[in-house]
Amino acid sequence: MDSADRTSSGLNGFSVVQPETRRAHKNCPAAMQTSYDFFPSQPQLCPDNPDERHMVLCPAMAAHLRPAELSAANAVVDLPPCPQCDNNDTRDELFHDMFSYTPVPTLLLNADLRVAHVSESYCHVAGVSDREQLLGCHIDDLCDKVPVPSRALATEGIRTARDSASPSSLDESLGGAIWTLRTVPVVRNGEARCFLMELQDNTEARRHQLELEERLYANETFKILVETVRDYAIFMLDPQGNVATWNAGAESFKGYRKSEIIGKHFSNFYSQEDRDNDKPGRELRDALRDGRCEDEGWRYRKDGSRFWSVRSRCSLGPYARS
Repeated sequence: MDSADRTSSGLNGFSVVQPETRRAHKNCPAAMQTSYDFFPSQPQLCPDNPDERHMVLCPAMAAHLRPAELSAANAVVDLPPCPQCDNNDTRDELFHDMFSYTPVPTLLLNADLRVAHVSESYCHVAGVSDREQLLGCHIDDLCDKVPVPSRALATEGIRTARDSASPSSLDESLGGAIWTLRTVPVVRNGEARCFLMELQDNTEARRHQLELEERLYANETFKILVETVRDYAIFMLDPQGNVATWNAGAESFKGYRKSEIIGKHFSNFYSQEDRDNDKPGRELRDALRDGRCEDEGWRYRKDGSRFWSVRSRCSLGPYARS
């Protein structure tokens, strides 16, 4: 709406009321009006004083009025910010807090790769006491000042993110620590407007991963060793006494193929007399309770022939190994 429209809409002769006046004119619909985005098209009378007319005007509206228009009103006073102004202030504050106080060390680079914002957590990691020292720095110059990220890591992260138009994640070992740099490009109309860079110290996570890989490798090596041994019958039982694993030595000694015995109860290797006396059950319970059970006696092959066995059965977690 131009100035002529505003004046013809009835601005002349209106009082722009301040909060105290609005409270005093509690019966005046114009004075109590809470919508700030339009001008009343018709004069609104105050019930307390029929000769007095009012309209509510916030600073955002007053900024668009020319001096001549302001002088046309009986009085122009400062009013509290309108809801839209409050929302803008809140958004700015949230934006500032989000980048300043995030626990993830964060840098925000503009399109020219200069630091537009930096978090306190990054300053702590970089050993910088005053963030103002970093603002405006080109990423190359910043990498020369701080230990992380290195220039090579930052350059590669930005290049990858820009080329793919998607977040990139790269690892680097610096000073005995493993750092992960996540670079997020913010693209608008096909152009990168800024880059969000986040650092994460993954030293402990990497250490746990290496330990897990070593255990898996050891387990796999042990598995291969056990499966290829032919001089000893080595197999594992579950807590109920069912055969869980079966090596080549067990197949050679007992005559059962793996597909025939896996899932079957190990009491199949005992005589009927031992089974009737629950000898297999007692030995399994002893092994699970004490962690070890040694026994020797006659054991039976698949074809019914018997052999004298000296065995040791140990508890391994949820399994018992014979």
